[in-house]
Amino acid sequence: MNIKMIGAALALGLLAGCAAAFAPKAGGDTRSAEKSGAEGGETCTAMYVPLGNGSYILVDQDSGSVFTICVPEQVLDAGGEPMAFEDLRAGNILKITGDGVMLYSYPGQYPGVTQVQLVQEGSPEDAEQYEELADSLCAEPDPSELPSLSIEYRTAWAEVCAAVTRGSYEWSLPLEGGQTQSEIACGPHVLQWSELAGLSLPEPAKLTLHFYGTEAPVQVTVYRWPSSLLGAEAPEDLASPEEVETLLRDGKCVIPEAEAGFVYEVAARWEQGRAEFGFLTQ
Repeated sequence: MNIKMIGAALALGLLAGCAAAFAPKAGGDTRSAEKSGAEGGETCTAMYVPLGNGSYILVDQDSGSVFTICVPEQVLDAGGEPMAFEDLRAGNILKITGDGVMLYSYPGQYPGVTQVQLVQEGSPEDAEQYEELADSLCAEPDPSELPSLSIEYRTAWAEVCAAVTRGSYEWSLPLEGGQTQSEIACGPHVLQWSELAGLSLPEPAKLTLHFYGTEAPVQVTVYRWPSSLLGAEAPEDLASPEEVETLLRDGKCVIPEAEAGFVYEVAARWEQGRAEFGFLTQ
């Protein structure tokens, strides 16, 4: 399989504890793994290694590359019957089929996967060789690190993992002796941000919010305004925004049906503080 590594201007994620996604490092290098293609896409064989709390890594059994995927709709057992990705077990060997494009990160992110199939049961003992690696990825989140947000969604032709712009925040940083120091950034209203991440939504889509750099927030509220109001001189004088429905699925916050033509604001709270994030749907 010829897996290409690309820089990810719109694709970020980071393992926070063991429950979030992974973040690409800056850069635009490309890398290739020596793999053979297959009809319908590039294929590779990888071992499933759970990290706990629903998180995992996949380890390519030829190159040793470590990566995660945007889970496709088509996940099959050894007999070709549908199965849940969550039912995979440590040591399972999988055939991964996709477009061969891997986001430049560590671990890598493979958003263009179209099919996952179990090809060999393996055993938990087989996965023990990666125990040290798993432990290093499963480190406790750094309480001094500011939270960030990425969004995962599916269109008719792609799986997308997109970075979201962070705005105002207030965060308590731990100091020696049990003391804390507050870091505060007060920015303008989201409708006046000079930089705003854009998501392409040809049709309404489910958005999964991945917070990383810290633990999961204790509260998430999402608002939206028509994109025609972007750049308004006095947005605080405008009518109140629409509060958007959110759901909690598998420990992650989900916007079940985001639509194009809006500016979205995600207001999240943690024990250490709060942060606002924004994005434009087009």
